[in-house]
Amino acid sequence: MVPKINLSKEQCSGCGACENICPVNAIQMVADNEGFYYPSIDLEKCVKCKKCEKICPMICLDASCNIDMISQYGCKHSDEKVRMNSRSGGFFVALSNMVIKYDGVVYGAVMISPDRVEHIRATTYKERDKMCGSKYVQSDITVIYKLLEKDLNENKLVLFTGSPCQCSAIFKLFGKYETLILCDFVCHGVPSQKMWQDYLNWWRKKRKKNILSVDFRDKQNHNWSTHVEKLSFEDKAIYSRRFTKLFYENSCLRPSCYSCPFVINRVSDITIADYWGINDINKGFNDEKGVSLVIVRSDKGKAVFDNTKDELVYFDSTDFDPVHYNLKTPTKCPEHRNLFWDDYFKKGFGYVSRKYGGYDILRTIKYRLIDKIN
Repeated sequence: MVPKINLSKEQCSGCGACENICPVNAIQMVADNEGFYYPSIDLEKCVKCKKCEKICPMICLDASCNIDMISQYGCKHSDEKVRMNSRSGGFFVALSNMVIKYDGVVYGAVMISPDRVEHIRATTYKERDKMCGSKYVQSDITVIYKLLEKDLNENKLVLFTGSPCQCSAIFKLFGKYETLILCDFVCHGVPSQKMWQDYLNWWRKKRKKNILSVDFRDKQNHNWSTHVEKLSFEDKAIYSRRFTKLFYENSCLRPSCYSCPFVINRVSDITIADYWGINDINKGFNDEKGVSLVIVRSDKGKAVFDNTKDELVYFDSTDFDPVHYNLKTPTKCPEHRNLFWDDYFKKGFGYVSRKYGGYDILRTIKYRLIDKIN
């Protein structure tokens, strides 16, 4: 009987755990027309061991998920330079500093190029610094599974940071290791790297210049609470909300994001996010340079947090409910999602940016006059 790992796109997060566990290399992750990866099974190779089915975090939710938090904090890194290079309050830097200090290994998402995001392995602060900042596309974690397993087998302290579904995949594969620390973030959903690449190519064609680097959420020239992309060309930087607006319009997200079971069923030791709503809880703590929400979910997470306190300014907010709705429910699928993708395939990024992102001529002129955002 064929394994059930590819029943539907709504039931696959694209983590690639099945590909990693297959003993005969019968599974390959293949991109669909939207740019999202799904397992393809070579039935001639498949020995029907069903290891892939048993390891799939979407099919087999772990009964030991840390649903309830132990404690919750608002945090700022004490070094302002660290905060300005982070998208929130810099807690990830304090956390990863602790791991590296104990000769540990950090795994996190990095911009390999302006067009692509992958997880990498870091053992130095310089390598780790590449992980700082938000990436609003789905990162490829399949490239680090073997490296991560080797580190754990060598009894190294390992920190993995990623989306809740990615952490669930790592937990299914390696949760038995006591030296593994899992840190997820509050996730709205993931667009495909294909759409991000098409967006960059749209700009390249428009400006006839090469893009040197990108920042999904610029904080050097805009407040922490804003969400503005920065694209650095050969001659100047462009600030835009085109991709941002499509991201929050929700039509470009992975199908499984709309029914994500990991919104509640989290296996992470710590969950982090921007501390939205901070002004209603501790207004004096917010200086518009970033505040991290840190939710501790396990005894291991509590011990880890206690070891980061020397680098932090923080306050306990355990008695307050965070405002993130993605801690309670998945992002709702728009009724016009199929129409969005049909328009995208037929007419391209520029068209859907105008139609669904609200970037008509009048709004574009307004943005340019007010704050020079394209």
